[in-house]
Amino acid sequence: MKKHLLLILGMGLLISACSQEKKTDSPNSNLLENLTVTIDTLRVDVGEELFIAGAYQKGQISPDGKRIYYEYSENQEIHEIDLDEMRLLTRHPLAKDGPDRAPQYVQGFQLLPDNQFFMLSQRMGGIYELNGKKVESIPNQLAEIPGLEELEGISYFPQIWISPDRTKLMAIPFKHGEWFLRLVVVDLPSQTGKLYKLPALDITKDYQVRQEEKDMSITAGDNISSFLINDQLAIGSTSTAEFYLFDWKTDSLALIETTPRILLKQKSGAIRNLVTTQEERWEVSRQLGKMVNYRDLFFDSSRQLYFRLASQNARYDDQGRSLGFDTWLLSYDLDFKLTGEQHIKEVDKIPMNPFFKDGKLYSFTILEEDPGFAVVEFKF
Repeated sequence: MKKHLLLILGMGLLISACSQEKKTDSPNSNLLENLTVTIDTLRVDVGEELFIAGAYQKGQISPDGKRIYYEYSENQEIHEIDLDEMRLLTRHPLAKDGPDRAPQYVQGFQLLPDNQFFMLSQRMGGIYELNGKKVESIPNQLAEIPGLEELEGISYFPQIWISPDRTKLMAIPFKHGEWFLRLVVVDLPSQTGKLYKLPALDITKDYQVRQEEKDMSITAGDNISSFLINDQLAIGSTSTAEFYLFDWKTDSLALIETTPRILLKQKSGAIRNLVTTQEERWEVSRQLGKMVNYRDLFFDSSRQLYFRLASQNARYDDQGRSLGFDTWLLSYDLDFKLTGEQHIKEVDKIPMNPFFKDGKLYSFTILEEDPGFAVVEFKF
């Protein structure tokens, strides 16, 4: 049996449900035309604590924007950071065995109301308090749920979320060796599920490359991502500016058809989808980096605007190492109509796990082994 690895190198996706509609935009002026940018870096004071900051995986910001929590799989902990004081507050240990055992190397990590956390791995899932107590089990063998039999043999869900009211589980599966794009929705009270196709994002498969060599298969290139925003799940692709919005309260899906005026709406042209060596796979990945790539989608509550990042024109040195990208910012109003689009010349690397706080864009970085944040202030 071959070993399959998935390399996730990019950004964003979206979804559909019982009812589906389309929303389009017709931008006239550019809100970001006179955009100016300033950048600062902030180091987190960790005191005498020793840990590998690079092992921080998924981060979740508190509703008031004052704290952020990181899942730290190296030692099965949740790290709590005060964003106003920029210091590590607490390392919350999780149980490694027993009735409160928590997942390790999680696919899903999400802050819920009442300061509880949803965590799920290929082996187990549940909801946990910060003191480590398990308060509820969440199914992780989704193919066993009525309505989801088509998921037989799938155990990896690179994108998985639970609605804040804990009634819906939503996931994007990964199927080894073939393209299988679905939105999985589980009604937790009834333990029933549905699968929804996302045809506007099927272009993604044309911009993935699979390396087949001996007993190993590695998939890289464009990917699907999802984001919980204002009681909706946004699902997008690196390949296209279009995305879906799934409202779990009404089981409705809307396709957001957005057409940038400067950037290309989606990738075009052919790439090699099957290679046999690592060098060939890297060559295709560099080719994809030069194309337009749509990335994170997030909300700025201070401006009541949505934003999305994009990149293109990746640059490399003679050894093929990345030298940066052209980074772009797109803005949308509350109805997801495109309102602005601008090249951010001051940012040449894609922000990692970005989020807005007090109108500024924060992204995780490492400063001499300590965790930190690059803070980008936009004025327009």
